[in-house]
Amino acid sequence: MNFVVRTTFHTLLTGFLTLSLHAQNADSNVVPYARSVVGLMPLAMSDGRNLIHTRQFYPFEGNAEKRRNADLSTQTRNVLEFTQQRLRGTRTSLHLALRVNVYLTRDADRASVQGQLERFFNNLTPPLTFVTTKLPEPDAKIAMDAIIQTLDAPDLYKIPEYRFQSPKQGRFGGEMGLLPIGSRIFVSGQAVRAENVREATRKTMAQLGETLKWLKVEWKDVIHVKSFLNPMEKSEDALQEIRSFFPSNSVPPISLVEWQYRNPIEIELVVAGGHDDPKRPAIEYLTPEGMKASPVYCRVVRVNRGKLIYTSGIYGAPGKTAEAEVRDIFQELKKSVPVFGSDMKHLVKATYYVSDDGVSKALNNLRPDYYAPKRPPAASKAKVTGTGLAGQKIAIDMIAVAPR
Repeated sequence: MNFVVRTTFHTLLTGFLTLSLHAQNADSNVVPYARSVVGLMPLAMSDGRNLIHTRQFYPFEGNAEKRRNADLSTQTRNVLEFTQQRLRGTRTSLHLALRVNVYLTRDADRASVQGQLERFFNNLTPPLTFVTTKLPEPDAKIAMDAIIQTLDAPDLYKIPEYRFQSPKQGRFGGEMGLLPIGSRIFVSGQAVRAENVREATRKTMAQLGETLKWLKVEWKDVIHVKSFLNPMEKSEDALQEIRSFFPSNSVPPISLVEWQYRNPIEIELVVAGGHDDPKRPAIEYLTPEGMKASPVYCRVVRVNRGKLIYTSGIYGAPGKTAEAEVRDIFQELKKSVPVFGSDMKHLVKATYYVSDDGVSKALNNLRPDYYAPKRPPAASKAKVTGTGLAGQKIAIDMIAVAPR
């Protein structure tokens, strides 16, 4: 497919000029992009179509020798080409990405990788979130996964026994999961304490199963699994336990990040919620039975209507106190999401990467200042080796909803 990218309009956002860009194909199927001058943070909005979540892709999969001998630039190019290849036949492309998550083994590699991505996307780069982590594949310097809008918008719930996960299965589950139009469910990271990764994964998945049952959905409806675990060397134990909960050949895409907490694992889910019920509100902030509600994050958010907005990873200004750094991020978010018709009362999913206990504490203290107490987003917070940018102690990415 050939895609033409063009500037379409300018808009004023709370006193700052914001340039909005559309990635558009010949059939006038559009993904709106925007870039706020406040920190140059990109945003992207889904345009009422089905979405694809990919698994983590690694360089030179199946060829350890090539990966071992490849430099960072070669590995990055290979992951991009591999992802594009896997997307063929799905009526979409990386150029319609709503967010690309980039996993690096060193903060210092960020500038080189971002430059390569900007060239790949012809300087119209979608939202990017970087995090520094060990990777489960030996000698991999980079991994990526993505959320991508499809060009088609069929009602997949009318297709009998439609399989949302890619039939091609491997260690990391299906290569992609298709999140249909309808209700979209974001389950916050859950964690059950145990002595080791395998036991903790099994217990956490069992607890998540109870949440799915409460929501009246099934394991086959799960579109993506993201796990934060410690140590990464035990990732195969986690992967085996995660896969065991799903029907044969229906394991969704899986992504892994190593965190620094003593608890062995936390797992979050993205779930297809079925047809939208018009009797439900556009967004539901839910607490399953047996769980305690929190004013700073919601256990489950179900989006029934409205367009999803994805931000890049947001940083505060460097060299500030932990509190000032966190406030910078929230002020950036507050000023930026209105460009697509959202606000701080319509946030649905946050991921917090922190590399410092002080900034983690500041985040906990400040979230109530910015979130509506009965409508905080679903969330996962992970203490990590790095936020993908040297010297920055926290990065936040967010999904919001344009309710109209």
